[in-house]
Amino acid sequence: TVRNLTSGISLSVVVAGDGSFSASLEADPGDELEAIVVDLAQSQDPSLPATATVPAPRTLTGIEVAPSSFTLIGQSATRDLVVTGFYSDGGNAVVTDSATFTSSAPTVASVSGTGRVVANANGNATITAHVGTFTDGADAAVQIRTREAITVAPLIVTLPAVGSTQALTVTGHYSDATTAVLASGLSFSFITPSDGTTLY
Repeated sequence: TVRNLTSGISLSVVVAGDGSFSASLEADPGDELEAIVVDLAQSQDPSLPATATVPAPRTLTGIEVAPSSFTLIGQSATRDLVVTGFYSDGGNAVVTDSATFTSSAPTVASVSGTGRVVANANGNATITAHVGTFTDGADAAVQIRTREAITVAPLIVTLPAVGSTQALTVTGHYSDATTAVLASGLSFSFITPSDGTTLY
C-alpha cells in the first residue's frame, strides 16, 4: 500500500516477483509518502513503513558560458560555446539548447542560435547567453591577417646583355607582422625610361 500521509490518498499495488512495483500517486512538494508491503507467502503482518518526502522541483539559479574568453584567428574561424545551468538542488546540466545568444559587435564576431561564434573582422566582441532571466558572457577576440604592403627584390636590376633575365621576388607584409613570398595573383607593368629603353 502506498499512502500520501498529507492528503490521505492511498492505493494498493501488486508487487512483482522480484520485489519491484510501480505506482502513481498525486502529491505536492512537501507531502509525506508512506509505503507498506505485505508478503503473504511469508507472513500476514505488514512490513515497517518506508517514508519519503516529495521534494520541491529544482529551479535554475545561474548559468555559465564556456569558454569565458577565446581568440578566433582567420576569416570565418568558428568556436562553439557551451552553456551550463546550475540548480537549487546543487546539480548542474548543459542547457545550450535552451539558450539564446547575442553579440555586442556582430560585424566583428557573429553568433548563431546554437552558440557558434564566427569571425568576421578584426576586433573584440562580447557574446552573451540568455536562459530565462539569467545571463553570462564570453569575450571573443578576432585576429584576421590582412596584407598591408608589398615589396619587390631586388630593387635595382642590371641586365648585362640583350636577352638577359632577372627574376623578381614579391613579398607581402601583413598586419600580424609576418611576411610571405607571393607566387600567384601577381601582375606587372613596365615603364619606358628617358633613354627610350623599354623595360618589362
